[in-house]
Amino acid sequence: MEQKIYLNKKEVSSKVEIQEIERLKDILVKELLIEFELQDPEVVDSLSLSIDSIYDFIDKNFNEKEFKIESVLISGFQSWSKAYEYNIKESQTNIRLKPSLLRFIKSDYEPWFVKKNQFVSSFYMSFFEKNPSERNFTLISKDKIFPTTFIFDKKKKSLDISFGLKGEKLTGKISLDKIYLVFCENLITQKEAFGHLFKEEYESSVKKLKNYNLIDQKTSRIYGWESWYNYYTSITEKDCIKNIRPFNELLKSLNIESKPVFQIDDGWEVRVGQWQQNEKFPTPLGEMAQKIEENGFLPGIWMAPLALLKDSDIYKNHFEWVLKDKKGKPIPCGNIPLWGGDFYTYDLSIDDARKYILNEVKALTQRHNFKFLKLDFLYAGLVNGDHQNKDHGTAYYYNLFQNELVSALGEKIILLGCGTPLQLSYPFYPITRIGADTREEWELFIGKVAGYEGRPSAYMSLTDTINRAVLNNTVYFSDPDVGFLRKSKIKLTNREKVLIDIFDFIFGSQIMISDDCDDIDSTISKEVACWFSFLKDKEFYPKRLNKKDLYIIKEKKNDIFCLLNLSEKDLNFDKNMLKRMIKNYDDNCNFLTYENGEIKSVKFSQPFILKKHDFIFLTNKN
Repeated sequence: MEQKIYLNKKEVSSKVEIQEIERLKDILVKELLIEFELQDPEVVDSLSLSIDSIYDFIDKNFNEKEFKIESVLISGFQSWSKAYEYNIKESQTNIRLKPSLLRFIKSDYEPWFVKKNQFVSSFYMSFFEKNPSERNFTLISKDKIFPTTFIFDKKKKSLDISFGLKGEKLTGKISLDKIYLVFCENLITQKEAFGHLFKEEYESSVKKLKNYNLIDQKTSRIYGWESWYNYYTSITEKDCIKNIRPFNELLKSLNIESKPVFQIDDGWEVRVGQWQQNEKFPTPLGEMAQKIEENGFLPGIWMAPLALLKDSDIYKNHFEWVLKDKKGKPIPCGNIPLWGGDFYTYDLSIDDARKYILNEVKALTQRHNFKFLKLDFLYAGLVNGDHQNKDHGTAYYYNLFQNELVSALGEKIILLGCGTPLQLSYPFYPITRIGADTREEWELFIGKVAGYEGRPSAYMSLTDTINRAVLNNTVYFSDPDVGFLRKSKIKLTNREKVLIDIFDFIFGSQIMISDDCDDIDSTISKEVACWFSFLKDKEFYPKRLNKKDLYIIKEKKNDIFCLLNLSEKDLNFDKNMLKRMIKNYDDNCNFLTYENGEIKSVKFSQPFILKKHDFIFLTNKN
C-alpha cells in the first residue's frame, strides 16, 4: 500500500497498518493505525495521510474488479452542512458566499472550496456499487476531540485523510487511531455496523432518556412541542401557555404515552449572549418551568451558549474573551438577520470565559429548573482564532468545554445539540439535529438560487435527514426538526405536510411540532397518526436512485418499499423500471394508500406517475 504521512506539508517517516477488529456475517470492520516519531517538537498546521489508491483499503472481497464505485455519500461537518449521495459522475457542489454565511456549513478543518473530481466529507464517507447492489464501504472516525476530514479524488482514486490537530504541539512517538474501515453487503448490515461501533455511547444515551420516560414504548420516539417554526423570535409567554393544554389533547389523540418535551425556543432572552429573560416573559423562568412540568411535560429551553452579539453586555464588558484573529479583530461566526447581523464567539482557551458560559447554562437548570436544553450554534466553538492560551489548538479547547459542560450539568439534564459538529457530538448530546432547519414552505427561493446548502427549507431538511439515516438509533437519537399539522401560516401543501411528517418519523427519533395547537388540521393529524401506527415497528433504509432527489426506501423484511420524489419533476414508472431499480422485486406488489382512517393495499396499476414532492408505498404482501 502506497501511503505517506505529511506534517505541515512535509513527509515524515511513518508506519501504517490496517488491523481487523470484527468479522461478522456480511460485516467486516478494520481499524487504521498510524505511528510516527518526531525528534523535535512541532506545532501542527496540517497533518494528513495520503493513500495512492482507495482500493488499497478495500478488502479482497471488495477489490477494484469486483467493487466498482458508483456513488459517494458525504456526511457534512455539522448539522446544517449538506449530506448527500452523489453519483460518481456528478460533482460535489460549491458555493461562493461571504464567510459569515459559509460558516453555517463549512469548518476550518476542511477545504471551503471542493476541487474538481474531489469529494470532501467529515466524520464519515460511504462508497456504493451500482443499484440494485447494496454493497458498501465506509470510512468513519470515532475521534472525540479532533475533527477528521476525508478527501476522495475520483479520477486518481486517491484518498487523503486529514486529522484535525491544528494548533497541537507534537513530539516523540505519535500514534493515531480511531479511523475505521467498514465493509458491508447491504444497507441493513451497514446500519448494524454503525450500531456496533457506537454501542456503548448510544446505550448510555438510552439510559439517560429513559430516566424521564421520554421514549414512547410503542413507537420508540421522543415527542414534543417547541416554539421556533411558528413564532420565531416573536414568541411570548402567552404563546407558550396557550399551547400547553391543546398540545396535551393532541398527544392523547395520537396515543402517545411517554413524557413529552415542551421547549421554549429563541426569543425569550434579552439578546444572544445576554441570557436574562426579556419583557415578553414577565413570569420568572423557574415558575414557567414549573407550570410546564405540572402539566406533564419535561420543561425545555433554547440557548446558544457559544454565541454573542456586539451589543450584549458580555461583549462590551469582557471584550478580551471574544475570539479574535491575529490582528486582534473579532471573528464573525455567522450572520442571523433576526439577531441583527453578525455574531461572535468566545476564546475557549480562557478559563474565566468557559466558567462564565457554564454558569449561564447552569442557571437555566439549577436556578430555573429546566431539564431539557437545546444548545444551538455549537460549531462556533470550532472556529479557529488567535487563542490567548496557545498550549493547544481550537478543537482541544472545544472538547474541554464540552466535558466541563456535561460534568457541570450532571446526568439528569437532557441535551439536544443543534448546529453541532456531528463527529464530536456523540459523547455529549444524546439527541442531535441531523439536518438543516426546516421551514413552513418547501423551498427558500433566494437560498436555492444562491446555491446555499444550509438554507432553511423543508427540502434541505428532508435531504439531510434521509442521507444521514444511518446515524439514527446507532450514534444518537436523531432530531430531524419539526413536522407540520397546522392549517394557517404555512405554504406547504397537505401532501407535503404528510410527507415531511412520515419521513421524519421513519428516519428520526425526536418528533416535534411548532404549530399553534388550536390550529391543527384534524384531517392531516388523523392521516399522520394512521401512518405512524402502521410504520412504528418497521425499519427502513434509504438509497438514492440515478435521478437526482429520487430515493428507494426499503423495509428490513423486504415486504414494503417506497419511492420518494423530492425533485421538481413528475416521474413515470412501470414494472420493468422497478425491476431494474429494486433487488428482489416482486411482480405481484400492490400500492399502500391511506383511505378512510386506515392503510389499505390496493391493486398495482402501471405505468404510474410519481408527482413531485410525493411518495408511493408498495408491498409484496397482498
